[in-house]
Amino acid sequence: MSKLLLVMILFLLIPMPAYAYLDPGSGSMIVGAIIALAATLFYILKNFVYERMNYVFKGKKKFPDRKFGIVFYSEMAHYWNVFFPIIRELHNRNIKCTYLAGEENDPGLECGYENLEKIHVGKGFEAYYFLNRLEADLVIMTTPGLNVLQLKKSRKVKHYCHIVHGLEDTSTYAPYGVDYFDSLMVNGEHQLSVIRELERNRNLPEKKIGIIGSTYLDVMAERVSGNKPHKDGKTTLLLAPSWGEKGFLKRFGSMLLDALTLQDYIIILRPHPQSYKSETDMIMKFQEKYSDKKNLVWDDRPDGLDSMLMADIMISDYSGIIFDYLFLFAKPVIVTDFEVDPRKYDMNSLDSKSSTLMKLIREGKVGYVLKEKEISDISTIIDKIYNDGSRVKSIEDFRDKIYCHPGESGKRGADFIQSIMKDINDN
Repeated sequence: MSKLLLVMILFLLIPMPAYAYLDPGSGSMIVGAIIALAATLFYILKNFVYERMNYVFKGKKKFPDRKFGIVFYSEMAHYWNVFFPIIRELHNRNIKCTYLAGEENDPGLECGYENLEKIHVGKGFEAYYFLNRLEADLVIMTTPGLNVLQLKKSRKVKHYCHIVHGLEDTSTYAPYGVDYFDSLMVNGEHQLSVIRELERNRNLPEKKIGIIGSTYLDVMAERVSGNKPHKDGKTTLLLAPSWGEKGFLKRFGSMLLDALTLQDYIIILRPHPQSYKSETDMIMKFQEKYSDKKNLVWDDRPDGLDSMLMADIMISDYSGIIFDYLFLFAKPVIVTDFEVDPRKYDMNSLDSKSSTLMKLIREGKVGYVLKEKEISDISTIIDKIYNDGSRVKSIEDFRDKIYCHPGESGKRGADFIQSIMKDINDN
């Protein structure tokens, strides 16, 4: 940064009294100039940071400076199950690929496949630095928002593919979540139709989309098969809140936990993994407050399947885990009432201003929507739902529509990737 530029910036930052009238036109020009200056400063700072990181990383020789072929990027450890069936199939076809893990405890880093190269790229700027400069034929990731915030498209990557990592559609993503990907792998028609509607409403070209089924649900279904957990006869509740403003821990966690811990239930509390990072103070507060409750246990493992196996009923909010539980076990779900502001999500660009599965939950056919005023009588509601088998048929019909091609996601995903690689090589 030059000395002249630094002096100019410091001069503009000095507060000075204003004694004159400022007309709206001049005000707009000044505001525009300030915004332009802020943007300039941001990019100067960003380039400075990247230059420093480049110096540090080159010194440590942490990242290989070469071209990659097929690359999987996993931001968090619990996404390994999303990639695993496809990676396994590619390995069986003797196709080499690379797995970039954001977390050191990612199971993928311990995978023994010789056709899979494993690299821990870290988090935040450390990961963005590598990914924004990556040279590869194809990058597949669960992370949405490509080219929207920090995670930018690298000019040296030929093709970006997003794999949807849940059964809910992409209308629940933050705005422009998949707009800048070249292709997508989705679970079913309900996700495909939403993406096509977003493309039409935003005048975007149609992306290449493959309906492959649900990879992570296939992994869990393999583990569930023949697995009968030991139970002591008491009703077991799995509390699985999402994180953020709509999560029930943040909205009325004490009210719900006070009501439940007084009853003779076994309670497993499994916050969203992101809560341990973004809501640490809240989690610690609840852990301390209920530390003496012997019937309450915490589950912070990356994979929640063991807890789902144990549970007779799940209590959640608007979280994708409710559909995993419904489809794997066809057991009852209680969903705390929620309000979703569509302006915060891609659904704001849809005609319905709602997601596919949100509508089904609201109808009450596959779960019970719990109002805040009912929390004090939660045990009565649990007993009623637990002994009501009328929803099982609705859940099974619902599953057949949403969970497409069960057990085939790995093969279908590998086929889709090979078709993309053929297009890349042909061009």
